[in-house]
Amino acid sequence: MLDTTTITDIARSAVDLRHRPGYAVFTSGRVEAGPGEDGRWVLRTDCGPAASAVRRALRDRSYATERDEDGAGSTITVWPVRRAPFSPLPPLSLREEVSVHRGVELGSGTWVLEGPLGRVEQQYGSGGHNDMAVHAVYPFAGAGWNSRCVVHPAGCWWRWEWPLQVRARRFIVAGPSVLDRPVATARLAVRLRILYRMHVHGTAQR
Repeated sequence: MLDTTTITDIARSAVDLRHRPGYAVFTSGRVEAGPGEDGRWVLRTDCGPAASAVRRALRDRSYATERDEDGAGSTITVWPVRRAPFSPLPPLSLREEVSVHRGVELGSGTWVLEGPLGRVEQQYGSGGHNDMAVHAVYPFAGAGWNSRCVVHPAGCWWRWEWPLQVRARRFIVAGPSVLDRPVATARLAVRLRILYRMHVHGTAQR
């Protein structure tokens, strides 16, 4: 169940011209709100940039919103995140996907934990690209937006921005030599399973 009063207050604050007078160049700061389908809450602004500001503010507060593919839409749809009761995890597969780049000795790779409702990815790389990504069939807190991606062309709830303390990369250690790939510790698999339960399995509709 969405706290529609709080969501609307966040949206209006995001484009409040008293606190952000520069926004007057592109918006009146007005936000209209009302119910949508299947428990969603719909916010309407007067332009794409205002909607983008509202969407960012809601994502920062862990709400799941639809993505505006072309950045021009003025409507923001907020989806309810349903917390599923505890239940056993389905079979999950853990694998490493390795990429070798010309001129980069160590290359890069991704540890992927995948299940029927989505996946959790932890990257590593000599170039410093160590992002974590979560893809889920159902919206989860802080998902950010529903988006088509390489893994799920039809669309999934996807997020790659995570606080450093949440990421699992600290459970990947350097190899024995500079020419060896980093090594995953046993704790990496445990951490990825925890994240899968929280953000993929734990939000499924049952």
